[in-house]
Amino acid sequence: GAYFAQHAAYPVFVHPRAAKQNGAYELFVARVALGTPRDYKNACKGDLIRPPIESDGKNKKALYDSATGTEGNLRWFKHHDPEIQAKIRNSGSFYGKQYIVYANNQSYPSLLVEIQQLPVLEMFSLPMMWTKEKGPILANNGKGDRRHPREFEYPVAFEGPPEICSWLSWIDVGCHNHHGRIHVESKTSNSKATVECATWLDSQVHGAEVTSLAYRKTGKLAHRRVFLPERLEEKGVVGSEASIHEDGKAMADQRAIFVATRKLDWDHRRNLRFNLTHTDGCKLFFSKWADTVLFSVCAMVITSSLPLSKLQAGEIRFDHAQFKEKAWEKDEWGGKWKAFNVRFAPAFKEKPKVACGFSALDCRGSSARLKVTPSNITKEGFDVVVGTWADTEIFWCKPTWIAHEGQLAAL
Repeated sequence: GAYFAQHAAYPVFVHPRAAKQNGAYELFVARVALGTPRDYKNACKGDLIRPPIESDGKNKKALYDSATGTEGNLRWFKHHDPEIQAKIRNSGSFYGKQYIVYANNQSYPSLLVEIQQLPVLEMFSLPMMWTKEKGPILANNGKGDRRHPREFEYPVAFEGPPEICSWLSWIDVGCHNHHGRIHVESKTSNSKATVECATWLDSQVHGAEVTSLAYRKTGKLAHRRVFLPERLEEKGVVGSEASIHEDGKAMADQRAIFVATRKLDWDHRRNLRFNLTHTDGCKLFFSKWADTVLFSVCAMVITSSLPLSKLQAGEIRFDHAQFKEKAWEKDEWGGKWKAFNVRFAPAFKEKPKVACGFSALDCRGSSARLKVTPSNITKEGFDVVVGTWADTEIFWCKPTWIAHEGQLAAL
């Protein structure tokens, strides 16, 4: 007979067919004349080669036109994603439903369709190169704000506008007078995102890279912009703390937390020295030291209760001495870099997507120049590459990272 599945999950997950290069599946949608079907429910009837003729409970032979069942309610189904496995097993009578007909004139294909799994999460990075030929847009607000917007089109559109958050993954910020200023903003529709990098007054951004995370709101991912109190020096304070969550409580089953810098405003005549660190998954602590003067700091914090097989995040913690021990490698363009290895725990089933940021920095120079990027990504781990160039000296920094499985999607 000819088999027809009721749900697209059957040819995509249960007995998967080969996907196209873009991750889509081509499926036939058929019209099927079932007549009177014999429902075997979760039983197995492997010897049927013709429409079933069986007792109808009245000691008579009943003729059926087709057969239907659920293949044991799919209790045997296995998948590397535990959530997909649990969802299909728990609803096996729905996802496993199939029909079998035995005559050629009982079915015909009516449509050839292409389906894609709706994304749960999309992560991307956009370089912001500010040049004389392609400078930022000057906002007409009388404050000298200068903004550089860029758009990113999602490979697959979200079902509705997703949540989005952004942070800095590399910076080159100088000034005409004495302030270094940079911050990022982002907004999104279901098909594309707009990301802005901005500066204001006497500061000059020569270049930057903004990394963004767009995700469907499911309750298992959340983000928050955490602003630290402004002008701490005027209050005689060198550190402060803020809650990561609005209600002050950690997310239920919270498994991962990612912290990165989103905004900086400092006195460029002195070294830039600051540190953002989290404890207990609830509080974010800020500190600065020596002669650093910070006017404003904002962190982007992402929390996740997704299984670690799907999403992981962390930071590379070392002190000034440990950072100094690692020798700088130099390139032919005057840049220098250090690489630090990160191991995933557990390893991913496939090569993940990885993005980086920074939550601490101690540097000096004519510009604050820092680039933190992932390299040599495998299922088991990757290298975080910390780089700088020109006359900038980096005495210490704290790279942060977030990684998720390549095809993070849901039924």
